[in-house]
Order: sequence, then C-alpha cells, then structure tokens
Amino acid sequence: MKSWLSSSLVPMLLLVILISAGQAEAQTLWVTQGSCGDASQSTYGFYEGEHLYINGSGFAPSATMAWTITGNDAYGCDGNAVIASGSITTDQNGAVCFFAYTVQKDDCGEYLVQLGTASQVFKVYQVPAIDLIKYTNNQDANGEDCVEVLVGSTVTWKYVITNTGSAPLKNLTLVDDQIGAITLPQNTLAVGESLTIEKTGVAVEGHYRNIAAVSGRYEPRTGPADYRTVTDTDPSCYVGVIKQLPQIDIEKATNGQDADTPTGPSIPVGGAVTWTYVITN
Repeated sequence: MKSWLSSSLVPMLLLVILISAGQAEAQTLWVTQGSCGDASQSTYGFYEGEHLYINGSGFAPSATMAWTITGNDAYGCDGNAVIASGSITTDQNGAVCFFAYTVQKDDCGEYLVQLGTASQVFKVYQVPAIDLIKYTNNQDANGEDCVEVLVGSTVTWKYVITNTGSAPLKNLTLVDDQIGAITLPQNTLAVGESLTIEKTGVAVEGHYRNIAAVSGRYEPRTGPADYRTVTDTDPSCYVGVIKQLPQIDIEKATNGQDADTPTGPSIPVGGAVTWTYVITN
C-alpha cells in the first residue's frame, strides 16, 4: 500500500508543479506621466517637458535588469537611436516603477520602451498653437474703442498670423465673417513664423465690426489619427462718420441790439456805445 501511494503521488506532484509554473504571472510593462501608477493609468501620448515613468510587474524578484527607450525608425525624430537607458532592480514581488525620462523639445514620433523581454510603445507630440491679430487702419481695435474713420474713405484690415507652438502647421485657413474666405500666399507656417495679409474696403456710416478666424493643422508623422487642428479668432471695429466742413459764426450787437440793418438803436450824441461780439464754432 505504501509503495503504491508513493508511486502515485510523485506524478501528481509533478503535474501540480507544472500547472503552477504555467500559471506564473506574465511580464507586463506600461508607462505613466508624472508619477508611478497602475496599468489603468498607462499613458500613450506625451508632450515636451512631461516626465515619463516606467512601470512593470511579473518580473523575477530582486533582479537587476537593463532598460532602454529607443526611437522608432518609421515615425520618430530620433530614428532608431537610444535616447535613454539604464538598469533597475525589481522589488521582492517582481514589480518596478521609476522615473526614466523627460520629454525634450526635439523629440517626436513613436518610441519603444524595453525592460528585460517586455516592451511598450508611446508617442511624443509637439504642442501646436496659432495666434491671430487683426488690425483696422493699423490699430488693434478689438474692444469698445473702435477706430473712427470718414465715410467713403479707404479702410485697411491687416491680419497677422503667427505659429506660437512647437509644431509646424499645415492647411492654414483664414475667414472673415464680413469678407468671407481670404486667400493666403502660403498654407504652412514653421514654428515662430508669421504671415501678414491685408484687405481693403470703403468705410460706411456707423458702427462696423467683423471677426476673423484662423486655423492650422498639426500633422505628426505618426499618422492621421494623431492630427490636431488649432484655431484662434480676433475681432476689429470702426465707426464711420460723415465729414464735417469747418464753420464759424459771429454776431455783433450795439448796445444789446442785433442792429444788422438801419436804423439801429438811438443814442444821444456823446452817449456811451457798447459793441458786443459773440463768436461761435
């Protein structure tokens, strides 16, 4: 009986050990922004200046492992170059979390994080931004203080578009709610580049206000799913006034009478005479 139990239990124990080994936790890797976090906080996209943390679980306990962050040759600004690397020791549970990298201004595209045999990808996006200033007769009249112009005179609207972000922009459009779509001499703007367009019209009487809107699209090399459009608006106004000719009026009175025609007031010889002059604009 003892011999049968021994011979029967050995294969069963081996089977249990094999099943347990087959159920061992798989290596998992994810990245988070700003601090450590669980897998539900995994971050896929990063922007300049943000801090990337590498998180993982299912590794060998208390093991020292090498890690790297490498550019993706298909999309990134860094080709297949390693932009960060080092080594880290897992905790007693085989988990890890550590600060790995701060995204730089010239980073873009897709990157691969590797720790041991585990890997994870993330993307770096540049920050698109656009600014529009509209001038009326060279004044930025976008509040209550509108430009005063003479009715019938020429009004010049100037539109200054600037790429204020860290990403190049394409597909520029400019629309004025009174004029309509405005043709641009170019449809791209490099980082920091400005574009100036002028349109003219004839001033009409009264209060005139129009709003211009500009848009541009950031197209990262990671593909259309990551494209982003940015916009800005700016109003401007004028008040058309009718030209007034200069005029002046004088009224002269003699002893208080408006004696434009004879005979005028009767004054004894040697009596006092007072002339009063009233001048009016």
